[in-house]
Amino acid sequence: MGSEEKNLIRNAAVLAGGMGTGTKNAPRQYGARKRQYLDSESTAFIKRYAKYASDFFDALAQGLHPNDPMAWDPVSIRLADLVNPSATMARKIDDYKLVLVADEWVEYIQPGAKFVTMGSTWLCTNPENISGACGSGTVERCNAVWNHLDYYGNLLSEPLAVTNSLSKASASDPQGLMLITKGYFNVKCQRNQHTAQLNTNSRILLGTGAYAITGFSDFLQEFTGDDNSVGLLEFTVRYEEPNPEIDDLERHVAGGKQFSWEIQVTGRPLLAMGSTAVFTATSRRCGEMVQGTVAHPVSYLWTTTDSSVARVDALGTVTAVGEGTCRVLCALAQNREIFTEYELTVAQPESGPRVAFLSEPPEDLDAYESVKLTCGCFLGEEVRGEGVVWSFSGADEGSYSAQVEGNTVEITCWAGDTVPLTVTAAWNGAEVTAVIRLHGL
Repeated sequence: MGSEEKNLIRNAAVLAGGMGTGTKNAPRQYGARKRQYLDSESTAFIKRYAKYASDFFDALAQGLHPNDPMAWDPVSIRLADLVNPSATMARKIDDYKLVLVADEWVEYIQPGAKFVTMGSTWLCTNPENISGACGSGTVERCNAVWNHLDYYGNLLSEPLAVTNSLSKASASDPQGLMLITKGYFNVKCQRNQHTAQLNTNSRILLGTGAYAITGFSDFLQEFTGDDNSVGLLEFTVRYEEPNPEIDDLERHVAGGKQFSWEIQVTGRPLLAMGSTAVFTATSRRCGEMVQGTVAHPVSYLWTTTDSSVARVDALGTVTAVGEGTCRVLCALAQNREIFTEYELTVAQPESGPRVAFLSEPPEDLDAYESVKLTCGCFLGEEVRGEGVVWSFSGADEGSYSAQVEGNTVEITCWAGDTVPLTVTAAWNGAEVTAVIRLHGL
């Protein structure tokens, strides 16, 4: 008996439970299942000969672990033809395939599982788990993506399997013929932590068009009564005109322009050589102050543009090294494309009084928008307490309000003015000013 025949028998025995215990990915619900006749032999045959098939590929698969459906695994798969060629088919022949996973540990494929190979993502829409001896089923090629932003504004893409369904365009709708021209489309995608935000009221961008979701289905369970076994989302999308005021048409994100994340740094703009100061950062997400949570932690990355002038550590402690000017950069650790800069000057120690803004004043304020400005009082390198005197000039008094509390003033814009608001903070003969343009609705 040759070595190959021995390996074949050994594999068959392991799969049948006769020798050792092969670790399989079947869910606990399959505990009462008895093995099919010639199951072990069939699986061993696939393991041995699948690699010789002409349609055999290396792939990455997601959805093969019932307890960790988002995990990815390298697997070997066969993609076989599902239908015969026909001139009446609306989709390409290669858009539907039968998938067979050659890896012996895979005997279960969750609905909604993904396979990435040959430049495409394939979505398992009809797995053959009960009647098959190994992991197999029907997959559809994903021919579109849904772009969206996560909590931190990172651009994410979810593959979609889209089919044309013009027959549904006969549904009554007040917009009538315009929608029939563009049509309706059937969509399938994986149910996961990102697609959980989709529902009947959602809008998505596909190409240059916007689409409203209707007929949303998120309840088809693999195991009766187990909501966690819902692996596929199915819905219909209906064309509507995109809104360039709120939709990010460049990145194809519906409502993408409504997202904002601003970082404000508080620190000392002037440091004497050899001194240190702690800089702090706060964030406003979509106009609201945001605090880090377990689900959505918020942290920052600190750097300077010139380490010969100043250095900064991971906690925002800035050390003045040499005379000059540099910028302290603070970036959101969860999305490094979001950052702000704070200009810092390092000079020889001074003995006279100084007053300085501890955060960068904005150049503009929109209607009903507020900002807090805080000043620090310094005598040489010594930090003094309160005592700032605030004054305001320029803009009409009815266009803004200023609420002073010690060294801090909160300015709220109520209306626009052609003359900008000048804010002055004075202390012991020293003063600093900020010029802010006020905008109306």
